[in-house]
Amino acid sequence: LLVTDFDGVLCDSARECLLVTYNAYHRLRESAFSRLLDIQAIPPETQRAFRQLRPYLKGAEDFIPIFTTIEQRLPISSQREFDDFRETMRDRLAEYVALFYAERDVLIRHAPGVWLSLNPLFDDFAAMLRARSSFDNMYILTTKRLEDVLEIFRYQQVNFPARQIMYV
Repeated sequence: LLVTDFDGVLCDSARECLLVTYNAYHRLRESAFSRLLDIQAIPPETQRAFRQLRPYLKGAEDFIPIFTTIEQRLPISSQREFDDFRETMRDRLAEYVALFYAERDVLIRHAPGVWLSLNPLFDDFAAMLRARSSFDNMYILTTKRLEDVLEIFRYQQVNFPARQIMYV
């Protein structure tokens, strides 16, 4: 039996999450903000900081707090420090989740190729999964929506059964 996470184990979604978070963060602060579709338009130091801090998040509600620490240049070097900072935003976390998914949906609807290109599977996972004759003993746990995981698998030509993907 194999149980694995999707994001960060099978799929490197850090760049997609950064682009979605960047747009959500700036739309929250400036309604006239023009969305970015090019990850390269985000400064490299911001990209590095985001990737470094991403392990501290537990769910979609944490992306905007993580990005806020980057924008405000707040030093975060432990889960405890991030959790303490996140706690100061507790009243807005539901709003952040809604905004994150709204921005992801805009990207999926209006630039599906960009969205899919920002969600590559690590290394040779796509080929290894395509070569499997069965997924009977493999399950995926994910905080990504089921339909999003399935779309990424379709793009990668992996026929992973939806019943074996569990949203947590």
